[in-house]
Amino acid sequence: MAKKPKSKKLTPEQELQAKQEWANLVAQFDREWPFHNESRLQVGRILYQMKRWLQKWGKNKGRSGQWMEFLRTRKPPLPISTANDYVRYWQENQDIPPEDCVLARLPISQQNGENNLPDSGRLAVASSGPVATVKPADDEDADRSDDHRIGVSCLRSHDG
Repeated sequence: MAKKPKSKKLTPEQELQAKQEWANLVAQFDREWPFHNESRLQVGRILYQMKRWLQKWGKNKGRSGQWMEFLRTRKPPLPISTANDYVRYWQENQDIPPEDCVLARLPISQQNGENNLPDSGRLAVASSGPVATVKPADDEDADRSDDHRIGVSCLRSHDG
């Protein structure tokens, strides 16, 4: 992952250039935002460029920074989670390498045990620590319900 640039002292010319670039990006966004349903990729590209701009000029300051102010001042305001979703959507669609991503890719969650299927090639590997084993419960602990379940107890084993 690329190192975050330190906030640098800008010359008046650089500050003017930075403000002009930001104003252009804001204007592009404002033209595109009303049509966002039809142009998610376009909106994502612009937001990605805005995040890159903030990093380039050292203006990525968290909750009090220019990004949050920009999101709050849209009509209607744009939730940060939505903006981040657009950026991630564009990054993934364009297959941006991780080192050039402005937002980390989200891990893919396991769906319906798909990662643990024998043919998936992604079986969970046993840890080298203690292993839990299952043994049938003693008769006095057995389940006496109508569906005749078998009770079990977990034991910890130290052979790993």
